[in-house]
Amino acid sequence: MLNGIKMGCRGWSWSVSVLARSPLYLLVVAALLAVWGWAGYEWLWLPESSAFVLLLALVWLLLLAAVAVAILAFTTAGASAAATGVEQQLCLRTSLGFGWGRYALTLTMSALAFLLAVAGAFCFGWLNDHALNVASFLTLHLRKPVSYVLVGEIFWTLEALFWIAIGGFLLRRLLVVWNTGWSRKKQPGGELLARPKRAVSLLTGLLGAGVFGGLAWLVAIWHPRVTPGFWDYVQLAARAAVVLLLVSSGWLFSMLSLARLSLLSPGKDHKATP
Repeated sequence: MLNGIKMGCRGWSWSVSVLARSPLYLLVVAALLAVWGWAGYEWLWLPESSAFVLLLALVWLLLLAAVAVAILAFTTAGASAAATGVEQQLCLRTSLGFGWGRYALTLTMSALAFLLAVAGAFCFGWLNDHALNVASFLTLHLRKPVSYVLVGEIFWTLEALFWIAIGGFLLRRLLVVWNTGWSRKKQPGGELLARPKRAVSLLTGLLGAGVFGGLAWLVAIWHPRVTPGFWDYVQLAARAAVVLLLVSSGWLFSMLSLARLSLLSPGKDHKATP
């Protein structure tokens, strides 16, 4: 376990250094997320006034899904190239060259993730609906008052950990299959790919979501007092830009760290130059 934590720390520090060398790539990813989010927001406002508009909404939704898969393939290609030493930083040219075969692979993994998300949402929704029953049961048997709010928070924490673990597993699998195919897990030199401990992958997800996601949440809910009018719009735009940069940084940090842990053999990890 200690060796796994040390390997994780090396991967995390390497990921931060690669991010620091790739400011243009970070800006491009943030811009892509901004455009995708704006398109999704506009889709929500499409009226259900006719069959033609409903058809347009369906086509728009499919395009949003296709673009989301393309963004995932784009960042996967960049993280994979950086982790395997093909590039010393996140490169736009390399990320754009993923091809239709790898797009189909990303689409397959995304469809699997969607099915797991639907099933998980149903299960955790059922649990949340029974938070009051669980609180009443614990109150009866412990003979101490147990708030259903506390039970709901416990369920929410378990759900968050579950999604981070599942997301890390699927991303690791995508990165490995992206480089080696479905059948074999060997590098050109014949060495077995490293299988990072699940705890290290979970910690990577927690760092990405907790640090970058937490900062993004704090910026999003922060409402500075400014003069109404022009400066109000300026602070809103500035906060939105910072949130997008933080979310993009967290996503790329997680992708780079998982790629570093998954695509390098244990013998090469400690010798690789940042």
